[in-house]
Amino acid sequence: MLLEHEHTAELTEFPTRPLKLRNPVKLNTQTVIHLSADTMLITGEMELFNHVDPNDYMWTGKGARSVAKMVAFQSPFKAAPGITFGLSSFDSSKAQNLRYRVGLENIGQQGFKIAIHTWGDTKIARCAVSWQAIGTA
Repeated sequence: MLLEHEHTAELTEFPTRPLKLRNPVKLNTQTVIHLSADTMLITGEMELFNHVDPNDYMWTGKGARSVAKMVAFQSPFKAAPGITFGLSSFDSSKAQNLRYRVGLENIGQQGFKIAIHTWGDTKIARCAVSWQAIGTA
């Protein structure tokens, strides 16, 4: 059964009730699919940051820099799910070496945190990710 799209929000902690956004951003979406009575797949895509337009630190800074965002699942899992992810959009300066590391942290029943790190003089303008979580519904 395919449910309607819901939207994630930028969070610093997991919510205690479902989120409802007034003006959802297209790149912050989730789709829930129940593969069987006890298996659920949630797919999502989100923009981690856009730092070129406001001239922010991932674009203008130097040294170690990071951006992290929480993803709250539209429907929680019974146990921590397996998650895969990949970059769906990435924009950087060609004038410097490209150095980055992306990883998941704090994977749990209600969500996870995704973080991107860079260092040196690398300039990253914007980054978006797609992800899939599969586990017990």
